[in-house]
Amino acid sequence: MQNNAPKLLLVDDEPDILETLGLIFEREGYLFDTAENGLVALDKIQNTTYDLVVCDYVMPKMDGISLLKKLREQNNLVPFIFFSGNANDEHSKKMTELGAMALVSKSEIFKLPTIVKRSIMHGKGIKNLADKNTDESDEFIKILNSTKS
Repeated sequence: MQNNAPKLLLVDDEPDILETLGLIFEREGYLFDTAENGLVALDKIQNTTYDLVVCDYVMPKMDGISLLKKLREQNNLVPFIFFSGNANDEHSKKMTELGAMALVSKSEIFKLPTIVKRSIMHGKGIKNLADKNTDESDEFIKILNSTKS
């Protein structure tokens, strides 16, 4: 695998789902780590830089929304995709308000590689803007942070 391949964090409490996601993203050429809940994911994110997080919504110990809230409170703008079989319209609205890039149903797993690629490119654009440290980038970051609940 290439050293410059994007690195993902796959978060789900179901080992079979993590294995399936791993096979998909390995075939796509991504590097990845896995976590079985939000607490484990938070620890990994604080010790490793990821290009994107793919996360289940409902998990024990810390769910996906709580993980995303915690990251945004820490001003971590890592692109975040929810991958869930349990999310409804209310959950989708909350995910969007917190800055999630997408919500993908587990029944539509085939869509993930395309959505992940697009979200990583979008995330790089946000990071580049934030790194410029101009009045425009500061205003953009304020707008992103204002979506926190």
